[in-house]
Amino acid sequence: MIGGKIADISRTCDLISIQINTRKHGNLFLHIQSFVRIINNKRIIVSSEDMYKCGSNCNLVDFNWDVPGESLFDDSLKKHTNLIFNSVIIQVRKNQNDDLYIKLENGCLIQILINTSEFEEKYRIFNDEEELIVSS
Repeated sequence: MIGGKIADISRTCDLISIQINTRKHGNLFLHIQSFVRIINNKRIIVSSEDMYKCGSNCNLVDFNWDVPGESLFDDSLKKHTNLIFNSVIIQVRKNQNDDLYIKLENGCLIQILINTSEFEEKYRIFNDEEELIVSS
């Protein structure tokens, strides 16, 4: 992942997908079903929790959190696209709880934090040839 560039961040329902373009492994995908936040200058600019909050283009009465484009998460991601996309990954580390920290060259930090004690898939990193599933 180090040296790769963030190519895309999207979601299907509550599954967040981060596409990373690398020279060594081609396109890597990080599928996440845990808490995700992106921090810039000590401020949270994108949070997966905001998926469940009505964004600027939705009507609270008809709000469907699982429809991409309707949530505050989608608004925040769109607002910060220029900051996040095409940024080079300079550091990746995982702690003893399998939380994953991805530092970008521009100072942004993507945090994937395990948010349940249930043994289930939390995130996976894969390409066309190999796959790493983190369950804890």
